[in-house]
This record gives sequence, structure tokens and C-alpha cells, in this order.
Amino acid sequence: MLQSCVSAADTRLALDAIMVSANSGRSSCPSLRCYNTLLLKLEKFGMVTEMKSVYCQMLLVGILPNLFTYNTMINSSCKLGDISNAMIYLGHLVRAGFDLDTFTFNSLMMGYCRRNDIDRDGMVYETMLRKSCKRDVHSYTILIDGLLKAFLVEEALKLLSEME
Repeated sequence: MLQSCVSAADTRLALDAIMVSANSGRSSCPSLRCYNTLLLKLEKFGMVTEMKSVYCQMLLVGILPNLFTYNTMINSSCKLGDISNAMIYLGHLVRAGFDLDTFTFNSLMMGYCRRNDIDRDGMVYETMLRKSCKRDVHSYTILIDGLLKAFLVEEALKLLSEME
């Protein structure tokens, strides 16, 4: 059902069906995979309020989020430049015993970049290096974009040469 959602309206119908199923008390509660897929669909259509509801519903029915869940929540907050909300989910991720991965770091860098906070963007990048987390093309692209938006062309070119 979730894979066939091609619009916000489709996603809302799927959300309603899943919430009814979760609240019915039946033993066929949606799985973590189902919740994660729903969160991705909600993120795709910018349905952030609904994402928070689904996340809370997961916890209420006893389904523990995994790294994918936390990364989805962090990424959606960062896309909006809502770093404070992203940091809340980051705290949950760390308390749950997960390590930040490349996707987590990239999301945080994107969030700081969207807020034009190149200093914190760079700090996240440096933390990524210290933690020996693999950088990918997205890591470089996000930081180079932030540097260029801050008119730090020399630094952007230096980072670009590092990529090669």
C-alpha cells in the first residue's frame, strides 16, 4: 500500500489506515519497516507534523526506532533548517546506542548549510573526520555548497581538490 503512494493525499490515506490499525489493539500492529516506509513517504511530501505523530505512535505501541528511523527524522528536520529539532532526534539516536553514520553527518551539514552557518557546518565535517566516518560525494558537495554561499571560494576550491 505504501509503495503505491504517489501523492500527499495517497500518503494521508495510508497514514490513516495505519493509525487505525495501530490504535485498534490488534496483534497485527504495523512493523518497524512499515513505520519507516511511512516516515519516508511523509518526508517526501513535507508532512512533518504527521511524521512526528507517526514517530510518537511507534513509541506508544512499543516499536523502537532504529538508525534508519532516526536518520529520517533528523534529515527531515535539517531539510527545513530546524537544527534544534534535529538535535533532539540526534540525542535520542545516541542514547539508543547508535553511532552516527555518513547519512547522519550529511543531514546535519545540510541543515547548517541551509541556515548559512558555515562554522558549524565545518565543525560537523571535522567531527566526521575525527570519528573516521566515511565521507562521500554528498559530504563534499554539501560543504562546498555552504562555502560558496558564504563566498569562501578559496576554501571551496581546496576542498574540491581534496575530493580528487
